[in-house]
Amino acid sequence: MVSSDKSISTMKDPDNENKLPEFFDKHPEIKAKIVDYLKEIPKEHREKSLEEFHKYINGEMTWGEIRKISRRLQKEVARVAYLKFKMRDYTKAESLFMGLAVIDHTNWYYRAALGAVYQKQKRFDQAVEEYTKALSLKEDEVTTLVNRGECLAITKDFDGALADFDRVASLPLPDNNPWVARSKVLRKRVMMMKNEVEDG
Repeated sequence: MVSSDKSISTMKDPDNENKLPEFFDKHPEIKAKIVDYLKEIPKEHREKSLEEFHKYINGEMTWGEIRKISRRLQKEVARVAYLKFKMRDYTKAESLFMGLAVIDHTNWYYRAALGAVYQKQKRFDQAVEEYTKALSLKEDEVTTLVNRGECLAITKDFDGALADFDRVASLPLPDNNPWVARSKVLRKRVMMMKNEVEDG
């Protein structure tokens, strides 16, 4: 991660690679592509491009904003990705949601959807990773908590699963919420599994 006080004025000359943010020193292939890209664009646009890269690295801008990919288009792609998911075309759904997650790294839904794709494919460790990323963006999202808890239970991380289900129970949601009800059922099941392991 680049220090937020890095001066943009020290990054203007693409002919001098050392002028690029320090982040790129650890990623020489990306650095070379950016240097080539900056050499191709008019000089008056270079400073703006470097400033945008700087903001992207610091999490202040999304790739979609840099590339001018509209929210409307992103929503349409997400709609198609969801349809592919419902049709059990998990390979296509994964590809689309992964692309969306790159375009907008601030959107919790894209990460949660990726988690759901992996969960359906029984790739539970990857599902947990994506659900965790989604929860870092929206910590009390109930469907993500329940789904992660279920994946953790399957991988025998019973304490982790119970923590997610307890978190769901603490949310200000009605008992008849379907995800709250599912969480309660799963919690009882996990407690039984945990007791069997400890007794065995």
